[in-house]
Amino acid sequence: MSGFDYLLVTTLLFTPGILVFIWSRKENDLSVFTGGEKIGAIALTIGGILCITFIATGLIDVANM
Repeated sequence: MSGFDYLLVTTLLFTPGILVFIWSRKENDLSVFTGGEKIGAIALTIGGILCITFIATGLIDVANM
């Protein structure tokens, strides 16, 4: 297991938090993302998608983490 695997798994855990962040910002009548936040959200989403793909193909074995 490499550090990259752990990094991808954490992005998978943070990705649903983006929905809570969006909900909170809309509830307070604020813009959803600033420039930096948009980049971060995109990076987390891409990382989460990669993680799901790697788990599904067996490249990351979450049973042995």
